[in-house]
Amino acid sequence: MNIFQHPSVANGDFGSLFPFTAPLVMFSRIALKSAPGSRFALSIGLMLATIYGMIWLCGRIYRVGILMYGKKPTLPEIMKWIKYA
Repeated sequence: MNIFQHPSVANGDFGSLFPFTAPLVMFSRIALKSAPGSRFALSIGLMLATIYGMIWLCGRIYRVGILMYGKKPTLPEIMKWIKYA
């Protein structure tokens, strides 16, 4: 709610660049016309980099954990699989 009242505060900048909240916050900042084009491009770039990184990480977990062992994973095993691959 603070972003709608004061769109250029630090919370708005952080929320528009943090990949998990960027789609919601950046759309509201664009609607209020308070986001410069460079922040918009940086936000999209960070979201694309995060998507690529998550796909890579999930691929490592899947390749090592599911295809090699075929058992139900636990969190410590997933961390071990990430280090193994």
